[in-house]
Parts: sequence; structure tokens; C-alpha cells
Amino acid sequence: MLACCAWLGACTHEAPAAGPRGKAASVSPSATGGLEIVDAPNAEMPWDYDLGIVPYGETAECTARLRNGEGRELRILELQAACSCTTATVSYVDASGARIEGDRNAPTGEPMLVLPPGAVAELRMVSDTRSVPIQNQTKRVRIVLTTDSATNPFLAIEVHLIVELAFMATPGTLKLGDVTASEGARGALKILSLGVDGRRLTGIERASPGVVAAVSHDDGVVPDQWNLSVDVGAPIELGMFERFVEIATTGPRGEGVGKPMRVPIVGNGVPDLEVRPTKLIFAGLKAETTAEVELLGHLAGQRLRVLGLRPDARGEGLVFATAEPEFADDSGRSPRWRIRARLAAEAPADLAGILTVETDELGEIAIPYAVAPRR
Repeated sequence: MLACCAWLGACTHEAPAAGPRGKAASVSPSATGGLEIVDAPNAEMPWDYDLGIVPYGETAECTARLRNGEGRELRILELQAACSCTTATVSYVDASGARIEGDRNAPTGEPMLVLPPGAVAELRMVSDTRSVPIQNQTKRVRIVLTTDSATNPFLAIEVHLIVELAFMATPGTLKLGDVTASEGARGALKILSLGVDGRRLTGIERASPGVVAAVSHDDGVVPDQWNLSVDVGAPIELGMFERFVEIATTGPRGEGVGKPMRVPIVGNGVPDLEVRPTKLIFAGLKAETTAEVELLGHLAGQRLRVLGLRPDARGEGLVFATAEPEFADDSGRSPRWRIRARLAAEAPADLAGILTVETDELGEIAIPYAVAPRR
């Protein structure tokens, strides 16, 4: 038999929520064993809990107190939330004062938690508004606990909230792609008003160090639209990086001060000149075995010419290399070069050294070479 129950205890989120909305009509069942609700805040609809209006980017949470009324140890077998935007955990405090947490990774056939007779479990649910799939309307999530109770094996609750989102960036994250370490990058996106209480953007409130941003109203055909332009200055660290811009907003009806809107910025820092892969690796030792890399110039407008290739003493007479431009102009310069090397004779197993590439713009570039280790 399915027994519906309620959230108990206090509900909190990062900012005060507005009043209740959209409570469901239902009838509270009588407890007949299993998990029993204690200290329900809403006696008329104990299974229904309203988290109110929560600004996008914040979390809302609630803790319920559930007593074992089975008269014996009660095995909690499963805990499920119907939406990935919501996580739920269950625990209790034992006689020694230690908190015993439910184990979602319990082996198959084993309970996630065993609750002593009369003990009170705490069921904690957290909704992350960034993962809630709808905004500015009611989202309902059902949480179900399954136990080995002979009479009431199921405990269900419906929690609901409204995620308030006044503005939407398109795209939601400014993705800069590959960004040259010594140049930085620029990007732009659109921000749309979702028509929440007449709120407006007023300017840049703050940004990551090295980020310069500006926001302006777009007077085009789409009403209440803004343009955000961003300049991420050099130097840029190599690898994936994150930055942000926070935009100041008004309160309802364009008055007062609202919650800042945060726009994430991501990119991948790359060197001015990249060798990809970083080494010439010969797959074997036999003559005519080849290896290759690419020289990639990432600076805007960067073009270079390869003037010569020279192996070190270890590879002299053994390693021969050629350079082929891709997208060469009339002068023979190219932003990308393919470097191919071959073995003129059988190589020793410990062959390793440096191939020097001489260029007109960047001087000499050292590229390591070696034989792939045997497995």
C-alpha cells in the first residue's frame, strides 16, 4: 500500500522565498506502521511541501523527520527522487550520538539504512535551481522511500518550487575556444529579458581579474534585449580556464537593486606556437619508419617559413626530416607546417634526441624525437 507523507522540519534556501503557491489537494492517510511522520508543519497536507520562489542559481532544501513505527528494525531499501535536479539523503543519530548515514551504494540485496525501533530518521532534500528544467513556473518533484514494512512499504512526498529567472544569456556560457596565451580573446553574447516584473540590466558590477566587459541595450526588433561584450586580457594560463562577469540588475518595475546576473566564461589557453603532438615518436626501429608532428601558429595573422631542419649528433645520418606548409601564401609562409621524419636505417632501441627546426620569424624550435617503448 502506498502511504503518502510530508516533509518535516525547516526549509531553507540561499535567499528568502516568497509565499506559497500551487498546493496540491489530497487526503492524508493514517499511519499503520512503517515510517511515520512527526512534527509535520502542514497537518492538512503533510505530504505536500512548498519551497516558494527561489532565484535561479540558488538552492532550496528541506529536512523531514520520520519515525520508525514498525515496532522492529526497519530496513530502508531505496530512496529515489523523480528529477535529477533534486538530491535526497537519509540518516539518523544513534544512542551514542553518532550520525549514521544511509548508503546509496549498498550491495545489491542489502539495505541502505537500518533504522532501530522508535528511532527518528532525517530525510534531507536539496533542489539545485541550476538543474531545474523549467523556470518561472511550478516544478514538482516526488521523493519516494522504500522499506521492508509489511503494511506501509512506501513513503512518498511531493515538493514544489518556482525557479525565478529574470534574464537569459544566449548562449548561457561564453565559450572562447582556443585562446593564445599572449593575446587573450574577445567575445560577445545576447541577454534576453524573460519579462519578470519589469527588471532591467544596468551595467557591469564586477568581473574576474583581467576581464573587461560592457553591456548595452539593444534597440533592435527584439524588445528588452542587451548585448554583452567581453575582453579577456593576456597573459592566459595554458589549458582550460574559467572567468566570469556579473551584471547589475534592478528590482521589480525597474526600481531598486536586484540580484546580479552571472555569466560564466570558459576557454582553452594555448601557446603562441604549438607543436602537436609534442614529440616525434617512431613506432619501430626499422628503416623507413616515419613520425610526424604539426607546427601550429596561434597568433592572429601569424605566418612563418621553415628554412631548415637539423637533427642532433645522435640522429645525424639516421633521422631525415621534411617540412610541408599548409595554406601557404605566395611568399611560402604558412600558419601551419607538417614536419615528417623517417629513419634512413635501422635505429638503436634507445634512440632519442632533438630535431631543430629553423624558421624566419621565431628562430629555432626544438622538437624531441624518440622510439616508442616496446610493450
